[in-house]
Amino acid sequence: MWKYISLLVVLTVQATLVTSTRPFLMRECDPGGSDRLGSINNLQVSPDPIRSPGQITVSVNGSIGRSVPAGGIDVRLRVQKDALAWVTMPCINNLGSCTYDFCTLLPRVFQNHTCPYSTNSTSAGPCTCDQLVPGDFAVNNMVIPIPDVRHEVAWSLFALGDYRVDVTLLDRATQSEIYCLHLELTLKDPKECKGFLCHFFG
Repeated sequence: MWKYISLLVVLTVQATLVTSTRPFLMRECDPGGSDRLGSINNLQVSPDPIRSPGQITVSVNGSIGRSVPAGGIDVRLRVQKDALAWVTMPCINNLGSCTYDFCTLLPRVFQNHTCPYSTNSTSAGPCTCDQLVPGDFAVNNMVIPIPDVRHEVAWSLFALGDYRVDVTLLDRATQSEIYCLHLELTLKDPKECKGFLCHFFG
């Protein structure tokens, strides 16, 4: 009896995770003060929901309010997955709720794209932290490949579905918050059929 009840619970949970779709959402959380690194005016991501594996096209514009702190910047992620309750995903194999070095990430993100230098800058060269100066920036239609997260994370059974991601930038020397961003998004299988019964028979 308990075996069938357990099976029903698992199937219900999986069906909920597959059929749920959360529209892409972005909002800034203002740390306040003159330490703020910058702001984003507009961020567009397509397609929505995001397909994994697949690719997304990103357009973003905003402004940089200050130079990068001398000691560097830590990027701290908190990734939460909707599994009937919001569960924080641990940092495993450098994926999940991890901390990264901003100046190491920057050239990797733009390695195949034009660096969005400030309009106040005439610098040319690689997209590095020392090239970022106060002013406006814009990225138009940047294509980013999305891997199959079911092969990349330890929690592969629950890899697809709804996520909340909090991105916090910290001055490494002082550990003070200089920027934060909240994202909500959905990862879907590109081959997923539609409808409740597809999960069981498709």
